[in-house]
This record gives sequence, structure tokens and C-alpha cells, in this order.
Amino acid sequence: MSISTIPLWQGLLKNQQAQMLKSAKSADVKAAVDYFAAKAPKVTKVDDLLRDRKLLNTVLTTYGLESDISNIGKVRQLLTQDPSDPKSLVNRLVDTRYLQFVKDLSFFQGTPAALTDPAYQAKVQQTYALNVFEKNLGNQDSSVREAAYFLRKIGGVTSVYQILADNVLRDVVTKALHLPDQFAMLDVDKQAKLLSQRLNLKDLQSQFASQTDLYGKAAADQINVQNATKLVGAASTAMTSVVGELQAIQNAYANLVPRQDPTGINGAKIATQNTTAPQLAGVRGLIDAAQARLSGSDTDIARLSQLATLASSAPDSTTLSAYQTEFAATSTRLIRNLDSATYVDPSDATQKNLLESSLSITVNTAGGSFTFSGTDLTPTVRAQLQSAQSAFAGLTYPPAVPGSIATDLANARTGAANAVTAVAQQTQLYNRAIVASDPTISTAQLGLVIRADNSSQEALGRMNQIRSKFADLGALVSTGAQSTFTGDRTALDAQVQQIKGDIERIIQTPNGGKENLLVAGTNSYGLISGTLLEIHGADLLTSIRDALKDTNVKTAANALGASNLLKGSVSDALSRAQQQITNEAGYVQGIAASGAFATTAPTQQLTLASQSAVDALSRAVQVSTLLGQLQILASSAASGSASAALDTQATQIKTNIQTLINTPGTAGLDNLLLGPKTYGFVNGTQIKLRGPDFATMVNSALAGLHLDTVGNATTALSTINNTILPNVADGSATLTSDAATLDKGRATFDPRTAIDDRLTRFSQLLPSILNGASVGSGNLLTSVADTLIFTKSRPGSYDISGHGEFDTQVAAQIRAAIASLRTTAAAPTTLLDQALTAALGISADLRGDISRVKFGTAEIDQLVTDKGQFESALAAKPYQGTKKAQSLALQYLSVAQSDTAQLTLADIMSGNTTGASGILNLLA
Repeated sequence: MSISTIPLWQGLLKNQQAQMLKSAKSADVKAAVDYFAAKAPKVTKVDDLLRDRKLLNTVLTTYGLESDISNIGKVRQLLTQDPSDPKSLVNRLVDTRYLQFVKDLSFFQGTPAALTDPAYQAKVQQTYALNVFEKNLGNQDSSVREAAYFLRKIGGVTSVYQILADNVLRDVVTKALHLPDQFAMLDVDKQAKLLSQRLNLKDLQSQFASQTDLYGKAAADQINVQNATKLVGAASTAMTSVVGELQAIQNAYANLVPRQDPTGINGAKIATQNTTAPQLAGVRGLIDAAQARLSGSDTDIARLSQLATLASSAPDSTTLSAYQTEFAATSTRLIRNLDSATYVDPSDATQKNLLESSLSITVNTAGGSFTFSGTDLTPTVRAQLQSAQSAFAGLTYPPAVPGSIATDLANARTGAANAVTAVAQQTQLYNRAIVASDPTISTAQLGLVIRADNSSQEALGRMNQIRSKFADLGALVSTGAQSTFTGDRTALDAQVQQIKGDIERIIQTPNGGKENLLVAGTNSYGLISGTLLEIHGADLLTSIRDALKDTNVKTAANALGASNLLKGSVSDALSRAQQQITNEAGYVQGIAASGAFATTAPTQQLTLASQSAVDALSRAVQVSTLLGQLQILASSAASGSASAALDTQATQIKTNIQTLINTPGTAGLDNLLLGPKTYGFVNGTQIKLRGPDFATMVNSALAGLHLDTVGNATTALSTINNTILPNVADGSATLTSDAATLDKGRATFDPRTAIDDRLTRFSQLLPSILNGASVGSGNLLTSVADTLIFTKSRPGSYDISGHGEFDTQVAAQIRAAIASLRTTAAAPTTLLDQALTAALGISADLRGDISRVKFGTAEIDQLVTDKGQFESALAAKPYQGTKKAQSLALQYLSVAQSDTAQLTLADIMSGNTTGASGILNLLA
């Protein structure tokens, strides 16, 4: 033994932290780890590593294998052979350091992920510095290096086979125990047995090693618990949203009752509004009809003027004829629109037209009288259009276009423009009449509505900003997920983290002091004319910010995971939040629309009417599409392709059209394609939806049309073009206008509509909310079975309740409530009460599950914490060791360079230890 061995050893044990830190900060170590950090992520194949000797030396030194730096062939075999093959080199080497080397850096299945993993880089930095430190110890005294390695490793050894498999541990232990070199010639099991008889491993093990199995089980238990907690948490968050919305809707229905009580505080107002509401609904219908029929009139008249100009220079009679056909069709449509700008007034059931000068309606509201007057458009513009149409139809080739056509069209265009202005003025008057219907609404109440609307619109604006940031974030993580990416990942990740910070700031910071509707919580704006106005915030902090917490692009694998997260659950959460805020904004606007009225209407009839109109118009579009297909067939047949086969195709299309017309898309709806229908409105009046009689104007008209001959096809084409399609367009336009007026009437004159619509929108959002409770493949709100967590680190199990009853006890009741909106006069409060009771029960169960798991697994969390603390302590002082381990290391140092007599194989086999100077007794 060198004279400096013991002082060197004692100095190591006393000042190991300072010595290690000094070594780690040395220029050589820092240069090596910095070089690794820069070069390792760019390695894609084994030759990249083997050719870079500096990088390879750092890697090998990290595993204590620096002596293999010149044995490139051996290293190549280790890193390219199948590590699962028993015949591979790594499985034929006893030294376990090679096995860890291959586990981390095998290129057998492609580039190892460790090379781009920040956690692995941190491991290299620490372990390389440690091995360099020990290597430097060896330069001073090789036995001190081996003793240091022994102290660092022996605490984690749980089997003597681990000692036998590690050359350094084996050397230290056999020399300390005076075992001869021939000991290695024994069968490995015999060696293990003899060592077991002479070593008490528990005396050498650290606390960590003695509880390795327990710590491993605790870590696995914690992951299971965390996964289960995420599952419960996602379900609980979803249920919080469901409960909050159900409570808000129920509160709104409850507050509506006194508002609509004719014997209550609004009695006098209701009496007046029972008369004015039908009158104002009629005015609204007239305005809607006029606006719809005047829409595009300026463009159409301009086209007529253009046709007149083109006709004067028509190159031939065929072209002139085409111009005349288009002129006739366009002018006929314009005239038809003027005559069809009608609405059936609910107050007296008569049909009126705002485009006729004879119209005059006076409405006496609580805040004043308002007279709505028609405009003298229909007679004069009709006459001008008819005059121009007649003159244009009489042109012959070569044409001499009279100036009267241009004059008539210019006058018609001016008249139509004046009518548009007049209708706009009537609209302004209508809006003032609505406000005057309840002059007692305070400025403060109106201010609350405006504030709520501004807050919801502001939140939607920030949602758009978040979507923009998401697009930027998605582009960055997609770049980072590419295996061919060779750029600076640190800089790329800095951009990712910056955008995440931007997203959080957008979520947290509303503009202009508005309420923040992007965070959880209920924002109440009080009672607006007796109806509660509440908006629920979308919990983006949980569903977006927290979900992105660990997102990074430090490795391709991390970036890929981030990309999948953005495209999956986070994107879904953002869409749900945007839909929720949009729904809340719609509720605010609904409350604002009906704020002045406290009237009561047969809501279920109006709901049925609205849904029936939507269905009918949807089918009308499909009918028009099929008529277009039939038109193409007829055109082809009329051009000479008529045949029985073509007629058969036409028959099938006609059958499909007939089925569409005769069958509503949803059972229970009225069929408004078979004619008009009336529905109850305020104070016993009725609103009429003028559904077109498609049975006559389409089915009957098509019945006798055939494409089997050119003559029949020509007749069919003419009927389709000149009769059926115009009638379908006109009938659809009338129903569209009536349906729009109906929906505006519901929203304005029936204050329950805003709440019903909120319920409907909530039911549409429900599947998305339910999907948000999914974590991986699990979802406690769809599962009929409980999730059982069995812990292995401590006796116990936890039963996480599945709540498959959510569908039958919550969602089913909500669906039934929606269905009742068009069949039952009363608000669906009983069904919603049942849904709310069940939802509250599920929420309570979920909270209970979270609490039980949290408090019941505190011991597991503590074990994991203890493991982390011990690992940190071990990293700080790796050469601490137990007293027995230090004694064995010291004995190794004392005999490493001495001539102390060794035991013979005979001594070992016979159990004689007298030549070992009592050392074995010391270790017993």
C-alpha cells in the first residue's frame, strides 16, 4: 500500500462533495459534457458515434468503459446486435456495465431516443463527471478508485450474484476476504454460496437498496393512483359543468314564473302586451317579407338594363331570343316577388303587404303609439317592369330597342331603392316600439345586459386569439416531431414555452375589465325583467393550460406526444369551451331580445312550428337538388337522347322526390311541404306558416311527365323550368321568411324561449362534455363497472365508482326534457330536477372518491418522496456507505498492496478462516 493511500481515502470520505464539485467544474469535464450535449442529438446512426472519438470517449467513460475506446469492433457489436438474443455479445459478457450501456444506446432498432432526451443528457453530465473523478482518483492510487467505486455501488446490491458479475466489486470483496485467485475457478453458484456464508449483505446495503422492491412498488402504485385521479378529476370537471348549467337553467325557469304571472307585479304590462305583441309580430313579419323579396332587386334590374343594351347589338336572332328568355324570367320573378312580399298578421289573420301604400298599422304600446305605413311600390314598379317586359318581348331581329325600356327600368330601379330605404325606416320604428313596450326597464338593467353581452363577445375574441396561438404551437411541435430535425432544439423549445405563456396570459387576462369567462365560475348579472342572467365560465386553466404544462420539444418523442395532445384532447377542450361560451352569448342575446315582454305563449306549439319549418326547408333543398338532376335528364332527352331507360331513371327520381315531400325528417313534426299550418301565439292569436303545397306544385306536376320521347321530354323540360322550379323557389322563399319571423317572434314575445334555447344548446353540447371526461380509453361517466386500484407497496385497494347511470339518469332526462319542449306546455322542470338530483349524486361520489384516494395513499406518496430524497442524498455523497461497507473497503485497501496471506481453496471448502486475520469474523 502506498504511504498516501490512507490519507487519500480519509480525505475522500471527509470532503467528497467539495472534491466532486471541483472535478465537475473543471474545464475538461465541462468541455466534454458540453460537447456531448451539442453532438449527441445529431447522431442518427452508429457510425456517427464511432467516428467521433471525442464523443465516444465521453459516452464510454460515463459507463466506466473508457478502456474500450480502441476496441471499435467490440463497441459496434454491442450497439448493433439484438440485445434480446442470448447469443449477442452483451449477453455473453459478465460485466453488467455493458448491459446498461446497450440498454441505453442500442442502435438495433434505429436511433436510440436517449441521445435526444434531456433526462439522459443530465444523467451523462452527472455520471461522466463522477467516473472522471474516480478515474483521477485511480491516477493517484488505483486501489482508492476501486474502493470508492465499491462504496458507491455496494449499497444498492441485493444479491451476491451482482458482486460476482461486476469486476470491480468482485475484486474488492475477494481481496478483502483474502480469497485466492483460484476462487474464480469454482462454479458460479458455488462462489455465490460461499460468499453468502461470509457476507451479510444487509449490513452493506443502503436503506434504498433494502427497500428497492418497496420503492418500486410505491412508484408503480403512485402512477396507478395518479391515472385514476386524472380519470376521476376529468369526470368531476365534466359533472361540475353539467350541474352548473342545470342549476342555471332551473333558476331561470323559476324566476320566469313570477315575471309572467298576470296577477302579479307585471299584470298591467301583460294586459297591454297581450294586444301589442301580436300586432308587433305582424309588423315584424311584413318587414321580413319585404326585406326578403327586395333582396337582390337592384342587381336583377341592373341585369335587365344590361340585357337591353346587349340586345341592341345582338349578332343573330338566336342570341336575341336567349336575351328575351332571360329578360322575361327575371322580370317575372321580380314582379312575383313584389306580389309575394306578404305576411299573415296574427292580430287579425289577414294577409298584408308592406310594399303597398294602402297599408297602415297603429300599435299602442305602454310607451307611446307607433304607426307603420306601407310604401307605394308594388303598383308602380310592377307597371314599369311589365311595360319593359312587353316592349322587350316584342323585339324582332335586327332589334331596335326603344328608349322606353331604359326609362322604365331606371324608374323601377329607383322605386326599388326607395322601397329598401322605406323598409329600413319601418325597421327602426319597430325597434323603438319594442323598447317602448316596457318603458319601466331601467338603464341599469339594460347596462347589465350590455355588460354580459360584451363579456361573452370579449371571451370569444380571446378564444380566437388562443386558436391562432394554437396554430403557431402546432407548427412548432410538428417541426420538433420530425426525426430529421437538425436545428437547435433548445431555441425551438424556448419558442414553445413562450407561446404556452402567451396562451395562459390570454386565458387569465380579459380586455377592458370585463368578467373573465375563460376561467371557471359563475358570473351573475342579476334579474333582467325578472329573468336570471347568469353566464358560466369555461375552465380553460384546467383543460388547456394545465394540460399543456409538460409540453416540450426537447426530444422528437416529446414533440410527437405534444402534437398528439394538441390534435386530441386539448383541441377538443378548446372546441368545447368555444361552443360553451357561444351558447352563453346566445342566451344573453335571447334575454336581451325578450327583455321588454312578460307575455305567455303556447311555447310548445311555437317550438313545434320552428322545428317543423327547419325540417321542411331542409327537405325543400333536397327536393330542389333532385329536380336539378331531373332537369339535366330532361335536357338530355329533349336533345335527342330520349329513351325508356332514361324515363326509368326519371321515374326513380320522381319517386325519391315524392318520398321527401311526403315524409318529415323527424317523427312528430308537422309536414309543412304539404301546405300551410297555424300555431297558437300570444293571447289566443295564431301565427301562420305558409308551407308550400308541394304535393300539387311538384308531385302532381311531375306525375304525367315522361322522357321516353323527344316530344315528352321537351314538355317535361318546359314544365320543370317554367312552372315547377319557380314555384318551388317561391314557396321556399315564403316559408323561409315566415319561419324567420316565427323565430324572431318566439325570441322577442315569449321570454321562455331564451331559456328553452339555452337548454337545447346545452343538450347539444352534452356529448362533447361527456367526451371531455375521457382519459385514455377510460371514462367514468360511461363505464358501468368500477375501477379498482390495488396497491402493492401497502395493503389496500380503492374502488373508483363508474357512473354508467349518467346516461340513464342524467342525459336521458335532459333528452326527455328537450323532447317535451314541442309537446308539453309546462317548462320541463320536473325532468330537469331529476337530472340535477342524479348529477349532484354523481358529483358527490366523484368528490368522495378523490378524497379517499388522496388521503388513503399518503403513505405511498411519502415512500416516493423518501426515494427521491435518498437518491438526492446519494448523488451528493455517493461514497457514504454503511459502517460495515466502509470497514470492508478499508480492509481491501489494507490488503490490496500487502503480502497478507490468503486463504487457500482447501481453507475455503473446509471453512478454516484462521489465515484471514479475523477479518471474516469482523464481517460476520
